[in-house]
Amino acid sequence: RLSMASQAAANLIVLKDNIGFAPANPTEGDTVTIYATILNDGGVEATDVLVQFVDTTDNGSTPIGQQQTIESIPAGGSGMVQVTYETNGKAGDRKIDVEADPHNFIPESKETDNTAKQTLTVSAPPAPNLSIQSANIGFNPAEPVQGDNVTIHATILNNGALEANDVAIQFVDVTNGDSVPIGGRQTIASIAAGSSGTVETTYDTTMRPGDRRIQVVVDPGNFIAEADETDNIARELLRVASPPAPNLVALSSNIEFHPPQPTDQDTVVIHAVILNTGSQEARNVLIQFIDLTYGVAVPIGKEQFIDVIPVGGSASAEATYDAAGPVRGRKIQVLVDSNNLIRETSESDNEAIKTLAVSASAAP
Repeated sequence: RLSMASQAAANLIVLKDNIGFAPANPTEGDTVTIYATILNDGGVEATDVLVQFVDTTDNGSTPIGQQQTIESIPAGGSGMVQVTYETNGKAGDRKIDVEADPHNFIPESKETDNTAKQTLTVSAPPAPNLSIQSANIGFNPAEPVQGDNVTIHATILNNGALEANDVAIQFVDVTNGDSVPIGGRQTIASIAAGSSGTVETTYDTTMRPGDRRIQVVVDPGNFIAEADETDNIARELLRVASPPAPNLVALSSNIEFHPPQPTDQDTVVIHAVILNTGSQEARNVLIQFIDLTYGVAVPIGKEQFIDVIPVGGSASAEATYDAAGPVRGRKIQVLVDSNNLIRETSESDNEAIKTLAVSASAAP
């Protein structure tokens, strides 16, 4: 019976623990020497062993320097190679691969252990870090009324490791998706590491009632190299109250007819109660009674004026209406401040309509 012995071969091995860096904890900008020890646990010597260093960070594959050559690695022995690696612009965790015999030129007893990966952590260089938080944006007065000038304060932090100089700040009104600068750019001459600086600007709330979204942008031109560029913008809500104003209300339920069921021979008194649900009295309130029965606005009597309607109060007006004519429902409208001469919190409730049912008079 014949038996065939396997032919002896080299076996190159790269282990993660046999990859090293000097310096071990580099800062961005340092030149790092990468060392790798290649083992041969096979039965024969391996000669002209090629070794390639590769940066595979973020699934890339960038060779580091040229392929290195170890002239000979005896059976059971090892060989060492090294290469230099520039870290400019490479802060963070870098994935470094070492590949022995990358082209498979050397017959081996095993081809699956020729590659290993090690992580090189590159620290960012010392830098300032400018930060603005919504909690550090304030307003004075805190509860303004439309028309007030509001002082906006902002405190800018530097929680980085270096001083920041000539720090530009821009206040912006971003309400409703707009981007309107509030004043010009401001500059803080210097903010020391671990310290803060303050800026302020004035915001005119005229014609700007409601919720205003105020944004503060630090270093808007990105002229300052920072450890973190993601915390340079913050927003805060400024609630601007509308100024006190009346609100005149006409309701169909507040329109009455006397007599309530007239005939076509009656004269009807139309009585209307006008409310003021606003926060300020209304003066010289124009009231108009209109007949809309036939699709044309026909005034009923003359325009009337109520001298004053107090806050939360009411006042009434009356007009007389001749019910003569076809027997049918009459469409009676009451208009309040039809010329919009009184500024109100709401202009949508200044008119009301009520139908007056007119019946035929009894035959003589």
